[in-house]
Amino acid sequence: MKKIVLVSILLLTNITLLSCTADSLAETDATYLEQSTEGEDGEVVTPPGN
Repeated sequence: MKKIVLVSILLLTNITLLSCTADSLAETDATYLEQSTEGEDGEVVTPPGN
């Protein structure tokens, strides 16, 4: 009986971790896209002539 309770608890906890939304991969990646305004050295790059 203990094994049945343990297995059912494990199943219920796994079901709660599943996501029901169908987010596309592109939307998810766009969330984490980092756009940098600095050069490779960490200095702000200004366009020539300004």
